[in-house]
Amino acid sequence: MAEIREEEIHEALDEVVACFRGGKVEIRSLRWRGRHHVVTQMHASWIDRSVHPPVHGFTVTLESDDLMELAYQAGDLVWRLERLFLE
Repeated sequence: MAEIREEEIHEALDEVVACFRGGKVEIRSLRWRGRHHVVTQMHASWIDRSVHPPVHGFTVTLESDDLMELAYQAGDLVWRLERLFLE
């Protein structure tokens, strides 16, 4: 079994393409450090209401099979890459 390592990133993403459908966010693709990535699967989503305004978090798998944790704070139009999980 491959070992997974976690990297703390905490960087703003250049671009996020998302659809809002039925009250849910579907992230389609993103651009980070000038490189385009297609999202192949969304996993968990959550809202951290312990901070104000709340932070919305998501985990997604990219076409490279890497897993990313993304977040944006309500009222802020900046998406962030919080963590990257690599094999």
